[in-house]
This record gives sequence, C-alpha cells and structure tokens, in this order.
Amino acid sequence: MVKAKVTKWGNAAGIRLPKDFCDQLGIAIGDEVSIELDGDRITVEPAPGRWTLEGRLAHDWDGTRHQSPRIDWGPDVGKERWWEEEDQ
Repeated sequence: MVKAKVTKWGNAAGIRLPKDFCDQLGIAIGDEVSIELDGDRITVEPAPGRWTLEGRLAHDWDGTRHQSPRIDWGPDVGKERWWEEEDQ
C-alpha cells in the first residue's frame, strides 16, 4: 500500500499518482481517467474508450488505410488538382 497526501489545487483537492501505478495502468500525463465513489472507496482507472496501440491492433486491423468511396463532386471550377493526378 502506498500513502499519498491530499493537497489543495484551486478549489479542488488532489492526490499524486505514483509513477509505477501509472505505468501499470498505461496512464500518461494529460490522459483522462474515470473516477468513481463507491461507499468509502475511490476508484481511479483509465477512461473508457481510450485506445492504445495494442488495443487498436487487437481489433483485426490489417495495416491498410481506410478508403472512402469516391464521390463525384462535378467538374473542376478553379485550380483544383487531385492527388491521383500525375505531375505535368
């Protein structure tokens, strides 16, 4: 068990999370966390929906970029040049 001191941060109270805890949970400075109060216990965990590289790769990613269907926006009206055109 690690003890931490509650300190004043503006109008709120805060505690510091030990680096080892953050490392184990994959939490970095600036990440969002979920905080729950359950009776006399406070639970802090990574925010739901937060993706890690490992999490993204675990969802059958095949390594290719997503390709949107082509949309015909009509004829060019200015100096547009599309990426698939070759240099002239």
